[in-house]
Amino acid sequence: MSHATIIIISSIASLLAVRWIYFWVLKVAKIKGVVDNPGTRKLHKVPIPVMGGSAVFFGILAGSLISASFGCIGQNTMAPQLMPVVCSMAILYFIGWLDDMTDLRPITRLILEIIVVGALIMASGCAIDDFGGLWSIGQLPVWVSYALTVFASVGIINAINMVDGVNALASSICIMACLFFGCKFLKADCLSDAVLAFCAASSILPFVIHNLFGQRSRMFLGDAGTMTLGLLLSYFAMRSIGNGCVNGSSVVEGQSMIAFSLAVLSLPVFDALRVMTIRICNGKSPFVGDKTHLHHLLVALGFGHLTTTICEIGLNLLVIASWQVSVKLGAGVDAQFYTVVISAFVLIWGASVLLQAEWFAKSWFIRWLHIRHEQANEFRTRFYNGLARILDAPEDHMFSRDKDQEQ
Repeated sequence: MSHATIIIISSIASLLAVRWIYFWVLKVAKIKGVVDNPGTRKLHKVPIPVMGGSAVFFGILAGSLISASFGCIGQNTMAPQLMPVVCSMAILYFIGWLDDMTDLRPITRLILEIIVVGALIMASGCAIDDFGGLWSIGQLPVWVSYALTVFASVGIINAINMVDGVNALASSICIMACLFFGCKFLKADCLSDAVLAFCAASSILPFVIHNLFGQRSRMFLGDAGTMTLGLLLSYFAMRSIGNGCVNGSSVVEGQSMIAFSLAVLSLPVFDALRVMTIRICNGKSPFVGDKTHLHHLLVALGFGHLTTTICEIGLNLLVIASWQVSVKLGAGVDAQFYTVVISAFVLIWGASVLLQAEWFAKSWFIRWLHIRHEQANEFRTRFYNGLARILDAPEDHMFSRDKDQEQ
């Protein structure tokens, strides 16, 4: 069976699995009161269920199981390759679930993340162990590569967690990143990693649709979901940068995988760096929440969650495009890395500075955007309401059936 066929079947299995279990998870969250209540630094006004990560993780497991089954039929080693990362995701999922339920201390969560990432490195053998010529550095010593991998992975996990403040923003970023990593893995003939990436994207898709267009069917990923997906993306970065299947293959000749991975994850990483830098400069803990993220600034200007998500995804895509242009122009690995860093600073940090400027908030451009936003909302209200009724329908059916049984 071809690789493309295995990926398509596994992705469809993930999509259908999430579609089936989504409303059961939503129902349990509402009945048991597993919700995120409104707060001073939160943007939602009503309690929202926070068990979305359960549905997404279930879909990833379903797709991975199907793909591993096909791999075994074809005498493939797919199942052993998937085992370490799936087990690590499961452990971090339960840690995130405990955080959702009991609100773990940041230092406790940080220590547990370090332990899980360290175990994943030892079990999978994946690490950021080769700079690929960046700054004339090649193979790294084992202890340096392990320390660097743990630091980078924990940073990615927390960056994804911190960007989860607007409906479908974190999940949309994860879909985009999974698709880019998945395409790179597929071109490099890394079947197990490609399957995992496309299954993850398919599992997140129903969640994004319900969060953007549903009303009663909205559900947050929760810390369980963001931490699990953050670990998955950090694993993809390890596989891309280290001496795995991607780095050194003919399909990435002349491309810096460090620059590529950083570009794909630029929005959450650079926004988290900006926010944490501001907190430290103000004498606060970098882990104490506030409303200084880029999505908070966009919402403060009066834009909705969909517009905010589109704007931030657009910024991330521009950074990726700048890296791609540098590759097309024949830039070396150093120049590619500097291109990504500079473009991310200009676009992401620059956007945050502009959004906080009073003159920009009153500019003709912002006024024009508000007018277009309001016109679009008026034009699409009927469409959105109709779509919301369709998306919310399974929930109505489930609860009405429960009432009939009680009677």
